[in-house]
Amino acid sequence: MKKLRICSILLIGLMLMGGTAWAYNASEHVRVAPNGKGDLIIFPWYFTAAGGWETKLTVINTSNTYSTVAKVVVRSHNWSEELLDFLIYLSPNDVWTGFLRAAASGTYLYSEDDSILRRLPAASGVVADDFASAANPVNFPLFGVTCTSSDSTNYGYVEVIEASATTGLTTVPGTNKVAKTVIYNWYTPLPVSPIPATQDILTGYQEFRNAIVGMWDTVARGEVFAGWRNDAKLTTAAVTGLTSPSRNTIGELEAAMSKSDVSMPYINSANGDFSLHIFNFPTKLSWEESTCAVYNAYNHSPYFVNLSTKCEDYTPNVYDLLENTPTVSGSPFSGGDPGDLPEMCQEVELVGTVFSGDVFREGWIRYNWATTSATKAFITDSGQPTSNTFTGTPVLPVVLNFKALSASQAAAAHTDGVVTEGGNAYPFFQYSNVQAIQ
Repeated sequence: MKKLRICSILLIGLMLMGGTAWAYNASEHVRVAPNGKGDLIIFPWYFTAAGGWETKLTVINTSNTYSTVAKVVVRSHNWSEELLDFLIYLSPNDVWTGFLRAAASGTYLYSEDDSILRRLPAASGVVADDFASAANPVNFPLFGVTCTSSDSTNYGYVEVIEASATTGLTTVPGTNKVAKTVIYNWYTPLPVSPIPATQDILTGYQEFRNAIVGMWDTVARGEVFAGWRNDAKLTTAAVTGLTSPSRNTIGELEAAMSKSDVSMPYINSANGDFSLHIFNFPTKLSWEESTCAVYNAYNHSPYFVNLSTKCEDYTPNVYDLLENTPTVSGSPFSGGDPGDLPEMCQEVELVGTVFSGDVFREGWIRYNWATTSATKAFITDSGQPTSNTFTGTPVLPVVLNFKALSASQAAAAHTDGVVTEGGNAYPFFQYSNVQAIQ
């Protein structure tokens, strides 16, 4: 016991003596949430299609005491265009559910959940009927894309940003529930900045399914980050995203999701079973150019500024169950030309694993990024060290397997990028607040 105590004291002392080049203060930086609860959720994809194909989104307030407000932003697959944004109001233990569905006119949001407004309150104030219900649901179309030749609303990705959280609101008598009107009336008058801090209490799930025939139903948790710490009031009146005021920079988020390579299994059976590999690059945010052809890193993403292009080159290593590699000529992947490295150019890149001449029916693929070894500066705030860097690619990879009437989803395996602050390595930067190794 005495030795354990001495070791603990020494460990604490070493941590206190460690580098002080923290992301924004001495206690926290944005990171992948090991426990699945945080203040930023990214759903790496959503899909909709005619015939009942839809994506269900679920956002849960896991706190028993805090009420919270979050902003949901739906973005397109190619240029990250903001297609729809709205606020959700969550009391303790509350959940919001909504659906992205297809119609003849395009994708639309449907929700019967009372955590979302279905109309703006009247001048006299907000009332319960202003929120959605089964009798009066939200049924709102996504805004159209600017680049109609290369983008669409039928698939993309979704951000959920916790705006603020609080305790002490008046509850419904006999319960710990807080009426949505109370949360609205608390949040709406808040000043632009500063606002009450977020609490890392959100988690979320996405589900792809066919609502008509009840097939291909898959559910998975979104990618949850903790310590993002939105620092200003979020509204629907202004564009909100990963470049909005926060105690972290977008480069710090890139460092937290950096990966040197990604590994995923695949199936390609004779009866039509197949895998779809999905790669979401949520920090590209490249939509801005009216020409729809010129990449513009208007968000000052350190990684993609360094890359100087919208497209990410990669090299695939394909293996079957006996460690064999295919001998077919040319690239088996969409986006690649024979003799050239394949590319991922969209914000949500879909890579099919079925290709001509393939005798492989099951195996795995390693995706190696061409810029893995390049280092990128990720902190640009005044007063912060300029030698803070990371290697790898900021990407969220997912594999979907489709079989007959079912589907399944899983996260990819990967090698973490290398993060340094002030010249010191942070081996667990992606997941914790452990200080640098000196």
